[in-house]
Amino acid sequence: MTKYIDKQALQTARYNLTLHFKDKTMQNTTHSNETNMLSAELELLMKERETLLIIAGAAAGLIAELNTHDLPIRTVEAADLLATTINKLSEETLQDALSSVHASIEN
Repeated sequence: MTKYIDKQALQTARYNLTLHFKDKTMQNTTHSNETNMLSAELELLMKERETLLIIAGAAAGLIAELNTHDLPIRTVEAADLLATTINKLSEETLQDALSSVHASIEN
C-alpha cells in the first residue's frame, strides 16, 4: 500500500502553522506592550501621588502653624477651605503626607 503526500495539503498545513505562530507571537508582543504601558502608567501615578502627598503635608503643616487672629478674613476663609479639604483625607493618607515632609501630629 503506497501512501501519497498531498503537496498542496502539506503547503496549506505549513502556511496555517506559520500563521498560528505569527498570531501567538503578535499576541505575546501585544500583551508585553500592554504590560509595559500599564507599568509606566503605574509608575507615573506613584510619582504623582508622592508629589501630592508632599503638597498635602506642607499645606497641613502651614495650616497648623497659622495664627488666624493675625490674618485678613479672606485668608482665613482660604485656610479654612484648605483645612477642610485636608481633613477629608483618610488618617493613613494624612500620616503619609505628614511623613513625606517629616512632620507629625501633636496631640
